[in-house]
Amino acid sequence: MSDQAQQQQATAAPSQTPGPPVDRGFHVAHQKVSLDVNLCDWSLEGWTELTIVPTDPFLKQIQLDCRQCQIHGVTVNDKKTSNFYREDVLGSANMFKDSTINQHHQYREQINPLMQERLPGELFIQFPKGFKLTPQDPANSESIMAGASGYMSAYAPFTIKIDFSLRKPNSGINFVGGVESSVKKPYWHAYTAHQPLGQATSSWLPCLDGIWDPCTWQIEISVPRTVRDIGNSLPITQNEEDEIMRENKDVEEELTLSDAELEELNREIVVVSNNSISSEVEHPFDRSKKVVSFDVFTPVSAHHIGFSVGAFVQTPINEFQDNEDALEEDRTETSSRSSSSIPISVYTFPHMADNALNTCIFLFKAMEFFSREYGSYPFSSYNVCFVAEAGFEVASSTALTICSEKLLFPPEVVEPLFTHTETLTIALANQWSGVNIVPKNWKDLWITLGLARFMAQTFSRKLFGNNEYRFRLKKQAEEICERDINKPPLAAPVFNFPICEDDLDFIKLKAPVVLFILDRRMTKTDRSLGLSRVLPKLFLQAMSGDLSNSCLSTSQFIRLCERVSHNRLDSFFDQWVFGSGYPIFRVTQRFNKKRMFVEMGIRQVQNAEIENPQLDEKRFVQDAKEYLDRPGDYPVQPIFTGPMTIRIHEADGTPYEHVVDLKENFTKLDIQYNTKYKRLKRNKKNHGGGETIDYSNNIDEDGEGDGGVLLHSLGDVLQSDRELEEWKITDWSKDEEDRMVNEAFEWIRVDSDFEWICKLYINQPDYMFSSQLQQDRDVVAQYDAVQYFASQKPSEVYSSILIKTVMDKRYYYGIRTEAAQALAKCAVESTGFIGKFHLMKAFQAMYCFENSNIPRANDFSDFPSYFVQKSIPLALSKIRDQSGNCPLDAKNFLLDLLRYNENSSNVYSDCYYVSELITALVNSLKRVEGVFYDEDNPELKSFVNKAVEEIDRCCRMDGWIPSLHNMITVTAIEQKLSLVREGYIPMKYDDLIQYTRRGNNNDVRLQAFKGLLSLGGIRIKPLLHYVFVTAAYDNSCYIRSMLIKSLREVVGLIALRGEGKSSKSTTSSAATNGSSNGMMVLESGTADDSANPNSRRQALARSTVGGAVDLLRKQFEKESHFKREIWSAINDNTRYGILQKRILLDIGEILYPAKDSFIVTLPTPRTKRLVAKNMSEGMIVIKREARLKSASTTGLKESSGGANGSLKLPKISLVSKKSKDDKSGANLTIAGTILLLGASPQTPVALRGFDE
Repeated sequence: MSDQAQQQQATAAPSQTPGPPVDRGFHVAHQKVSLDVNLCDWSLEGWTELTIVPTDPFLKQIQLDCRQCQIHGVTVNDKKTSNFYREDVLGSANMFKDSTINQHHQYREQINPLMQERLPGELFIQFPKGFKLTPQDPANSESIMAGASGYMSAYAPFTIKIDFSLRKPNSGINFVGGVESSVKKPYWHAYTAHQPLGQATSSWLPCLDGIWDPCTWQIEISVPRTVRDIGNSLPITQNEEDEIMRENKDVEEELTLSDAELEELNREIVVVSNNSISSEVEHPFDRSKKVVSFDVFTPVSAHHIGFSVGAFVQTPINEFQDNEDALEEDRTETSSRSSSSIPISVYTFPHMADNALNTCIFLFKAMEFFSREYGSYPFSSYNVCFVAEAGFEVASSTALTICSEKLLFPPEVVEPLFTHTETLTIALANQWSGVNIVPKNWKDLWITLGLARFMAQTFSRKLFGNNEYRFRLKKQAEEICERDINKPPLAAPVFNFPICEDDLDFIKLKAPVVLFILDRRMTKTDRSLGLSRVLPKLFLQAMSGDLSNSCLSTSQFIRLCERVSHNRLDSFFDQWVFGSGYPIFRVTQRFNKKRMFVEMGIRQVQNAEIENPQLDEKRFVQDAKEYLDRPGDYPVQPIFTGPMTIRIHEADGTPYEHVVDLKENFTKLDIQYNTKYKRLKRNKKNHGGGETIDYSNNIDEDGEGDGGVLLHSLGDVLQSDRELEEWKITDWSKDEEDRMVNEAFEWIRVDSDFEWICKLYINQPDYMFSSQLQQDRDVVAQYDAVQYFASQKPSEVYSSILIKTVMDKRYYYGIRTEAAQALAKCAVESTGFIGKFHLMKAFQAMYCFENSNIPRANDFSDFPSYFVQKSIPLALSKIRDQSGNCPLDAKNFLLDLLRYNENSSNVYSDCYYVSELITALVNSLKRVEGVFYDEDNPELKSFVNKAVEEIDRCCRMDGWIPSLHNMITVTAIEQKLSLVREGYIPMKYDDLIQYTRRGNNNDVRLQAFKGLLSLGGIRIKPLLHYVFVTAAYDNSCYIRSMLIKSLREVVGLIALRGEGKSSKSTTSSAATNGSSNGMMVLESGTADDSANPNSRRQALARSTVGGAVDLLRKQFEKESHFKREIWSAINDNTRYGILQKRILLDIGEILYPAKDSFIVTLPTPRTKRLVAKNMSEGMIVIKREARLKSASTTGLKESSGGANGSLKLPKISLVSKKSKDDKSGANLTIAGTILLLGASPQTPVALRGFDE
């Protein structure tokens, strides 16, 4: 690491830079675990035995991580001890009475031990009397190497056994079903949830938690034998009569059940973990149970121990390997054992087995690829288990990946084929980098995350092709440029502990792309094999033990890369790993005819063209928390250095490459021109009969073709005279064609080898970008050309070029969809809305009946055509005229597409397509900021009513024939909420509440909850209370965890876009909507100016994190209901886990500034008293009488007072209100300065009263 990198890392975040792991004076060499899993009441019972290796001669106690568990007994070397205690940090956190959300920092301080980078330990076990550490014989080398972890110790290891139990956990392990739920018993199951990172296992098991303390494991789990046995214990000591009664009961039950129900009850309960080395025996005390045990001989950390229990069925993936693949594998020579010897099994419930096979069928290919390219698989088997209600996509543990069932998809659904396959590929790669190899420190986390995703990307190149691979990388690089503004470096992250997967999204995005450009630099400059040689060496070191505890640091990775490439890489890592930001290049070029040189200049302008980051509502709370806690800024580097490839396509069609080494802010270079003859003119019109070339597969691994002269360029469609007229194609003018002929070269590519994450601007003419789009076979070059036309002033020529791109099926489908989006920007009044005409014409030509707007029946068998079909409606919805409205014919066209959509004869599902049509239809109604709209336009009202009717029809159809995860209903709710925010329709709260009830799909429920909160429900006490009660008590662990995250997203939504407000008068709202049920109705508009997101001042404030936070605090300053609900949730120590607490505290910190103040409540006597007066003759009159008498103060004098001897009375403001707790008096809140007893008058203590 260079001095510059060390300085940047030292100054990046001194208070939050992760430090080294804590040494507790011992290590765990081996751990035995015995668990009894009770699916009925969500409980665990068992014991664990740890083999402790002392490293500190003065060790007096053992400090372990243990949360939520109840400890029943501890023995040390088989000697029982009572000298143990557990500090329940989360459960003992207790704020004083009358505290408010403004004291969130004080609560955070109380649970601070759980919000550290390394847990300090909550279970303290002191050694019993007489116990001493026993020295070992140094001559016996085998005794020194204690345990499989290989720790050196001069003292003999000893064992600690802990008996514990756990009931209804809120983190660490999830239970689905149970006696209190409506889930059928055959689908009850439990599984470990590996969040937060490094703190999850201690939530259900006393251990040394984290990722840096590996040991070997021996685990046994007791579970019911079958579904029927769940909750029906059958002790071996049971007498014969009880057994006969049980058998008779079973027989009676069987007579009332169908064959399918009997089959479900007789399904075996399966324990899924490292099942390759497992055994199954009868339970020693209960005949209704069995004991499944398995061993982990490879030392792994506690965080990577996981299991799942349920009535799963097993599907071996290896059995589906076809003969051709098997023969190919036999012919492949590998240095390790064949990947086919690694059993791969998928576990899921029977009704999802087919979907699981369809989702995971590629895994044996991925296993084969990784084993051949990067080294042997580190474990003996690999299992994938799909579970319900998981708040995560994947959770990796040793030889096991626990996945959400939301990743499953049937063969008839197209989109998940790309996204979910990538997710599961990364999960498999995590077994190499993430489980077997772990980061040496939190600052090294980028390496393991990046390597796993780099491996997955290289496999995706083989699976999906080079075009898909490079196109995704280009999109990721663009996203990095949008987000990497004032972000900490990869190797100096600022984490908000405890860490969850959401906190790592930027590292997951940037790290693999940085490794990609590192690989490009290594393979280009040194002609080495790049990372394809580094990774096998790295994994070999981990398996051979050369990596201490299999921990990898950034410095170790750099040294290995330098050793392989035989070159220093300090400059690269200083810029991309230890530095922040990215370069922005401005490139100028001109041809010098006299010298026959192309003169170029490359200037870096990233310091001059600083942009504000684009704020995202989903990440706003995290960004705001980072903004409030940030120790300093992370400026972008003024100069980025390194090689850059420039490719000039000269007049003869030959590309010439030139490599320039960028070392300064401005680089000037002269490139020799090679062509000695006139420019070749290509035929612009193809009148038929010419040879058609398929360019889709004529690309090498670098995205380039063979360099030959093209017979026909891409985009040479729509060239006949009839097509030119019918499609309104506009060609270049005569002057432009003359300039094209006189140009010395066709076009210039800068960074043609994709070695930079940057923004690049080249000043070449538009017709050169046209040549680049039509003749360059690299999808990255084509994408850059499309983006150029989208960013320039619209013209008929640009629209013609783009529509040819859309209609040419030889283009990669991603380029065609991008061209469709660019066409929307050509639909402006100055061009006669030619872009709109081209989009509608293209859709009609490809997907509609002839001369009609009615679409033909769907046929998604051609995947590229299907993605283009989806993209065109979305592009049409973005078109706006001068009045800010989408043209009526475009809106009616979108409405017809949704109304006449026909999918009955299609073998593929149209759920994603329908969702896209609904989104496009609503997008066409969204308003442009700052434009006046006629609210009483009858034409607009009529269209909105028709659109809502179609959306409701789709929603009803989805209720009768559910789509995948009810995604159509989710989209319908989301888009109707958008219409409410735009002021087009009102929406009653009961319309949303019906979707939040149990029994609906969880995603539907979450979307409805988001709608309730974002449209004013966050200010309404009953609705807000309903949300928090659901988050605390709902039976679905998915709803409980995701609802708090949804609240975080709603806060971001309100911060950036404002919120819909409910009308003040319930009666008037009901009357407006023709309803008399008294329910609150959502109206458009806002009640006060502070909530209006359309004002210019507030729009400017919402564009920055600091301005949005200030605006939020003003909005929520007086929201007493929200204050009480969120503070009550934070103080609930039983229902919320540490991750939920962290999110709630982050929200509180953003909305309410911390205040070191509290309410003082003093009881005072009532101002009146009851007096009984005897009126004689048995009559008594009871009435109130003033307790205190008022007296004149005019006579009060003080001889030692002022100059005239009088004392001026102080003015004291007393605010009293009726007591809720003490009926004998009232509460008196004093706001002012109070002197403490014993304190000097110069040291007052300010007690601030809160007038609630």
